[in-house]
Amino acid sequence: MQIDLRQIRNILKDKLGFDSFIATFIKSVTPKAVGTACIDKNGNMYYDPKFIEKYITTPEDLFSMIMHELMHPLFAHYRYGVGDIANIACDAIINAAITTLFTYQSNRGELFKKLYKSESFEILLRPGCDEVINRFSRLYKNLYNPPSKAELTTGGVILSLKVLLDTINVRAILLLGNHGASSIDRENTLDKLPADILERIAGEIGEQISKSKQAGHSDMLTDLIMDVIKSCYTLKKEMLRNFVTRNKLDKFKEFGRKDMRRCSPIPLSPSKGDIVKLAAGLYPMYFHNRFQKEISRDKGIAIYLDVSGSVNEYLPDIIGVLNSFRNEITTIFQFSNKVVETTFKSLLKGEIKTTYGTDFNCIAESILDRDFEKAVVITDGYATLSIENEQKLKDAGIRILTILFDDTDSCLDFKPFGPAIKLEDMKTTNN
Repeated sequence: MQIDLRQIRNILKDKLGFDSFIATFIKSVTPKAVGTACIDKNGNMYYDPKFIEKYITTPEDLFSMIMHELMHPLFAHYRYGVGDIANIACDAIINAAITTLFTYQSNRGELFKKLYKSESFEILLRPGCDEVINRFSRLYKNLYNPPSKAELTTGGVILSLKVLLDTINVRAILLLGNHGASSIDRENTLDKLPADILERIAGEIGEQISKSKQAGHSDMLTDLIMDVIKSCYTLKKEMLRNFVTRNKLDKFKEFGRKDMRRCSPIPLSPSKGDIVKLAAGLYPMYFHNRFQKEISRDKGIAIYLDVSGSVNEYLPDIIGVLNSFRNEITTIFQFSNKVVETTFKSLLKGEIKTTYGTDFNCIAESILDRDFEKAVVITDGYATLSIENEQKLKDAGIRILTILFDDTDSCLDFKPFGPAIKLEDMKTTNN
């Protein structure tokens, strides 16, 4: 089966919907000796022609192969390392999810039946083995036909396999995707996928699962997938996107649409000028058809983090929440009685620069000096803003999102400039 970018996008749009973001995420398709196939964080897909020729014979096979690769960062499987057992456990969960939750789109996981035998531990990687009885049967049932009170987690599958595979050589097994191989530069693998892109992929998969409700679904597997998807929304990003700012350039993506014109002899979506000419009895040689192109821009987000003495207790939670932006945010502003711009990586290591006091005036002066029109302030709220600086912020039209820790419910000083939300509420999002 020959594959190219247009074919892949058409298949994904057919399986997931015409407006599928996943379809547009794939930017290029290149043959390369990668063993099977893999996708990097920029949407570049590489495939091994020998593998494609042997195993990918239908659009459903191609869909399963692509979805398998995209589900790895969704599950954050890179956290479990690249060991053989962890790889098999993660692939087993993904293959079961694609088979049971995308039944029509994957033709009931037909690709996985081609790849794996219905014997030994390989049954965990493919559907259709319900009658096989061996040491892996119970784990297999938990993946494809679980009892009502069973519980399924990635860690649980890995622990089970460490026991079950203790005396079995698993290195010769063929696994889909990169799995830590050197076929892609380590800095470009899918585990480096920007948080906003991962959020959109997760959202689309979640929407597909929610609306399909096909017979034979594993409720336990559905719950696991939906919990995984929710974990991708570690911040209310629809709110944060409203607070990106100019004059600070990070890798925080702002998505939008741009009106475009394309000349064509066919009036698909003619411009007003074309319509006027037609009304006057003049038939244009070319029509200036209107369409919208999806675009993205690198923007910055100015985060001011309260590092006064009271923050120490909450710093692990704050870092845990912000960690999802480790690929997007370059620097962060720590403030106490003064503002210090530090690298985001240093914050993730727990490095704090503080005077141990707290002062909102230093934030106001920093925002105005840097000409930010928007900012995000993470604080316990126990500080004051002078009337003079409050007026300056109002005159400049500044907008501020306040994220509160220490069980504080409000911050009166920043109330005139935007919404306030508790840190605890920022950890989970039901978009």
